[in-house]
Amino acid sequence: MGKYSKYLEYLEDGKMRCLICQHTFSKQKDSCTTVLNYHFKKKHQKEWNDINGICDDEEEPAAKHPRATANSPEDVRASKINRAFMQLVAGASLPVNLLEHPAWKNFCKVAIPKFQFNSLFQQSELQSLYIEYESKIRHDLLKVWHVSIGIDEWADSEQRGVVVFYLEHNQWTHRVLGIVENSPEKNAEEQIEDILQSFDLKGKICSVIVRGSKTFKLDFPLFECLENNLNLAINEGFDKLSTFQNVYDKIQDIVDRKEETSEQFGVEKIRWMTIHDLFERALQLREVINFLTEENIHKITSSDWDTAESVVSILQPIVDSTVLIQKSGMTSSAIIPLCKVLIRELHDMKENPNVSEPIVKQIEVELKQYESNEFLQFGMMLDVRFKDCFAEDEWKNKFSQFLLDRCDEDDEHVTEVAAVKEDPFSRFINAQRIDINRTRGNRKEQILLELQKWFLDGTNMNENPIEWWARSASKEAYPILHRFHLNYLNAPAMGAATENLSSTDLAGLNDNRKLLNSDDFSKFLFLQQNLRLMGYGGQEC
Repeated sequence: MGKYSKYLEYLEDGKMRCLICQHTFSKQKDSCTTVLNYHFKKKHQKEWNDINGICDDEEEPAAKHPRATANSPEDVRASKINRAFMQLVAGASLPVNLLEHPAWKNFCKVAIPKFQFNSLFQQSELQSLYIEYESKIRHDLLKVWHVSIGIDEWADSEQRGVVVFYLEHNQWTHRVLGIVENSPEKNAEEQIEDILQSFDLKGKICSVIVRGSKTFKLDFPLFECLENNLNLAINEGFDKLSTFQNVYDKIQDIVDRKEETSEQFGVEKIRWMTIHDLFERALQLREVINFLTEENIHKITSSDWDTAESVVSILQPIVDSTVLIQKSGMTSSAIIPLCKVLIRELHDMKENPNVSEPIVKQIEVELKQYESNEFLQFGMMLDVRFKDCFAEDEWKNKFSQFLLDRCDEDDEHVTEVAAVKEDPFSRFINAQRIDINRTRGNRKEQILLELQKWFLDGTNMNENPIEWWARSASKEAYPILHRFHLNYLNAPAMGAATENLSSTDLAGLNDNRKLLNSDDFSKFLFLQQNLRLMGYGGQEC
């Protein structure tokens, strides 16, 4: 590790510790400095420059400095054009060398004849725009205290996105924090840790949602994306339906919905919700399709239509159950109940057992993993839609013990809960109720009594659990449980598989991967995703 030795402390177990920031590195292969390069370049720029012999006047690229204050209308206009062009390139996944294309030069001559792009535009503007959007995200996260992290396996398999999910006005908001490279030379966990630390999130993280085959060792509650696991289960079942793929191809050709990227890059099977919608629409237009394809060699036969009906009937209970949950909020607390309901619905299905049985078996395998997850179990019991209806006695006991251990034990008695501001009518009605929260008693008894009342009060499938707990009446009725709801109801069940994060333009990415170095390409991906999420507004933060 030669050139980094003076900045490292070597530990007995083969690990190393950075003497500057005390970060601990896992044991590295002999002479492998990739992780050290990444760490020092990101965290200790001055020392990295010194190690690599970079002069002081080269210490920071021009893009690191804030944009100069414009002194004239021409400067202001030039700055806006530069910024807008980089937003266009990143947001639309265009090659960054578009400036050099004759067609673009011709367009500029006509549209902005007096404007000339700087020769260093590609590098400087990418850096500036990245800093701008990273600052906006950092500023927004300062106001958030509970977040979940998604590690998303994008369509571009060489990168993984690290996504943050948080609640804003009781609605999910998500942003891409950074990119992790899938490389044997780079430790994925360390890259993730560095990204989280750079946004100062480690004390705010309640859970991590993973989509993809790779597992991660992180010090946070972790579970796999439900949508991804449902796709695997359903694909397992449809593999047993020999006529499915043939009928699917026929219908997709007829309705002209096949995507070029799927053919060109071999993207895996599309998602089950899309399959259901495609076959259901085809069945609704059955007569029209038969008429239009009467003399076509790819005509859909009566046997094909039977297959389409089977597909819809198999997927219908899955769609119905999922849509019901989505209406009131697809939080991670719904994962265990949804899996149990789907297993029962598919078990009761008498038709096509050769397809439904493999799906059930796969869901049962995933359910076993979900049921062993404390984060999902406690979240489910804090959800007004489910409470203890899907929980085993073992987990109910663990939850009550958790409340007893976590709540303050220095007060032997409970005093009256502070009133929450309400309208006069609500105050009058609440005053007439016998509220256990206004009862004095032993702390342990008070906690168990509140939990018992919570379970006995019944469920409401039409309630959004996040909105329900945000009400002052809920806080006053269950003050102890209210303390923990944000810790367990702040993660989406299918968060890591957000569609607009995984449907990248692979052709544009491949071009830019060749044109940019690894660090700049990661920044390009960061901008590509966040521009779609945050928009193209002016510089504010």
